[in-house]
Amino acid sequence: MPSMNPDGFEGTKNPGCFPLEGRYNSNGEDLNRNFPDGFISNPSTVQPETQAVMDWIKTETFVLSANLHGGALVASYPFDNGNSVTITSDGISTTLDNDVFVHLAKTYSTSHATMHNGHVCEMRDPFTGGITNGFGWYQVGGGMQDYNYIWGQCFEITLELSCCKYPPEEELPSFWNDNKLALIEYIKQIHLGVKGRVMDKDGESIADVIVEARGRRHVCPYKTNRDGEYYLMLLPGIYVLNATAPGYKSVLQMMNISDGTQDFSALTYDFILPDVSAAPKLASCPTTPRYTESTSTTLKPAINTLILISTLYAVFR
Repeated sequence: MPSMNPDGFEGTKNPGCFPLEGRYNSNGEDLNRNFPDGFISNPSTVQPETQAVMDWIKTETFVLSANLHGGALVASYPFDNGNSVTITSDGISTTLDNDVFVHLAKTYSTSHATMHNGHVCEMRDPFTGGITNGFGWYQVGGGMQDYNYIWGQCFEITLELSCCKYPPEEELPSFWNDNKLALIEYIKQIHLGVKGRVMDKDGESIADVIVEARGRRHVCPYKTNRDGEYYLMLLPGIYVLNATAPGYKSVLQMMNISDGTQDFSALTYDFILPDVSAAPKLASCPTTPRYTESTSTTLKPAINTLILISTLYAVFR
């Protein structure tokens, strides 16, 4: 997606490193504060651009994504928002997949020409290793990367690629050279973890089956798509996967997952669920706050590659 905010791009008449224009769409809304939020009720009216992106996410099995911004030089990972359920003593807001997100952010930063140096932009604090937790940097409600992780079953990070929001045109080739390897290495991470199908005893695919790793129970369960396919991004290690659906016996499977990025293929494992009885499908996860202060800590969040690209001219953080 070349730009999520074409209104902001077209409306910027005086581009510069710190323009006053370009952040908002034609309705005066900041699109990166406009998504449903996992922690608070977002009072903003959902904009057409935001709705189009959410509809797009629902139609595809996106597993890995990134959105590109300007204004800093850092790889930022979820959560952008948080509360007592997710905020640690270090002042960051983490998912139960924090190990994967840190790995993704480091993969981009270390593969980038200069990001890993923790470059300090004007009036910016340094970023150790060129990465940061979103909430630990500053709190954002209604952001796209949190929405993707909670409701889109998609691991997304935010890539800030330039201290200057509107760099001169002649500098664009150097931006490509700085980011080319990092983009390729990031895309390769789609092969982390395990993938497969869930079928009944007759070999028919089963949609809406919850497939998750023990200890990584998402507040909106990750489910198989319409073709019975599942994808779980996991670092190398030993995991117990649980496949469960109404009307079927749950199946537990222990597996040793290696680094699939080396062979460009995640581990493949298909589940066969024995029938029990007819039952309705699981309801969709509502787009209301999922992390409430009373949420038990056991509920904390533990192939297509999509690069959701909001260019340097698009949705600024």
